[in-house]
Amino acid sequence: MNFTFYGHNCFLFNAGNSSFLLTDPWFSEGGAFFGSWHQYPDNSMYANKVVDISNSSDRFFVYISHEHQDHFDKEFLSKLHSRSIFIVPKFRDSFLVEQLRTIGVTNNRIIELDDNGEYFLEKNSSIRLFSADTGVNHDSAILIRIDNETFLNQNDCKIFDRLATIQEQIDYYSVQFSGATSYPACYKYSKKKSEDYSRSRSDAKIETVISAIQELRPKRFYPAAGPAVFPFHDEGHRVHDEVSVFTHQDVFDLKLKQNGIHNVSYLRPGDKSDADRSDPIQPPSKIELEHYRHRRKNIWVDLNIEFSSDKLKAAVNQRLQLLEGFEFASQPLIRFIWGKRISDQLVIDLNHKSIITTASDEKIRSYGEYIIEAEPKYFALMHDKNHRWQDISLSFRQQLSRRPDKFSNILNIFLFSDPSNLVDALGSTLDQKQERIELVHLNEMYSIDRYCPHQGADLLRVSPDKDCMIVCPRHQWKFDLQKGGKDEKHGESINAERIPPPPIEC
Repeated sequence: MNFTFYGHNCFLFNAGNSSFLLTDPWFSEGGAFFGSWHQYPDNSMYANKVVDISNSSDRFFVYISHEHQDHFDKEFLSKLHSRSIFIVPKFRDSFLVEQLRTIGVTNNRIIELDDNGEYFLEKNSSIRLFSADTGVNHDSAILIRIDNETFLNQNDCKIFDRLATIQEQIDYYSVQFSGATSYPACYKYSKKKSEDYSRSRSDAKIETVISAIQELRPKRFYPAAGPAVFPFHDEGHRVHDEVSVFTHQDVFDLKLKQNGIHNVSYLRPGDKSDADRSDPIQPPSKIELEHYRHRRKNIWVDLNIEFSSDKLKAAVNQRLQLLEGFEFASQPLIRFIWGKRISDQLVIDLNHKSIITTASDEKIRSYGEYIIEAEPKYFALMHDKNHRWQDISLSFRQQLSRRPDKFSNILNIFLFSDPSNLVDALGSTLDQKQERIELVHLNEMYSIDRYCPHQGADLLRVSPDKDCMIVCPRHQWKFDLQKGGKDEKHGESINAERIPPPPIEC
């Protein structure tokens, strides 16, 4: 299969007859998420070359897996030839398509594919999409077939629970192996606790990828879709810790070799598909990050946006009004803090769908709280209708803490959805299928919920591990069969029940 890798999750495939397929291009020198994330290694020198190919080809297709800015680079996409055709997953939320229209992409140049939908690029080349669309999670993976060879590009999409359903032999495989979230990097943990949590999450992610490689058995595996680097964050920020969820290829390579996996190519931007790259890319040095800082503008520092507590309250109230009709049980209070005075904070009570002036100790003990501390600029972005809350969160320009230290799905959806999709995100999460399945472990039979309470991963093909845990294949949540199927860390459950053996007939 003839392709060129251009960094992060960007591959350019020759689909035959002067047709090309480009996946998830990210070339912007401004990085992503208000200049916080930057490509590593730098790939900006190839942007004009890809634009030239779009100008000279007969048919130029662009696949966008989802709307996150390290996969959806509007600045670059606006430079492609006006006849380029965009292929996107058909999510319930229309944000991705609407954003394409803002850069002049007309409806006749947008192809929306349903989950498992197929499209022919040429006679001997086709694609099929797999979508994950639950709550705030909108993502997709693409299976590319060219001249009887296949390439599965899973990027960030957590469809590990569906890989066994893919009937085709996968020749080439690429998937994100590194984390990309604010947890625990933005949380106010001790250095040791942060490293312990990071190591645990990193190991779990790598184990999932290793299992996927072992299941698919590709001829070649290409690590991609991260990690990004953060040159404009202070050196003390946890994204720069030696042990973090932003795992680099040197650590990943060691784990692969320990599991007997050697058919790996660590491509650099500009490498062709036949490049023999067995040496992983090392993490950036301080000097390399310094070069980044000198070559690129610090977008966050240059942001000039006026903060208004009244406008922030109005933005929050808009969301709270959308919660009417939903009933919540003991959701944590949300506290925004932008200064040292009592008046420099805002407290949100999701349970009563209101903003409260103060939170009593009794109320905090009853509900718990989730605290976001940031400079006023961060919250000014939140009341600016031009910016998405999840993009602001992904800037990693905030400090977080939660008491108790447990995940809340409802809180997560409230903070990361857009007003346009908040109701749908809550509904798709709360109305999750309630199907039950049975399994056998150590000669005992259990009944459990088939779908993970986090984001609906299918647990049908998951077997308990040696510790009697059901480990979700998407995000590695661990549900203890011996404790009623509860995940102690996140406070959610798959409601495991032991099924007593049938009576022995005399």
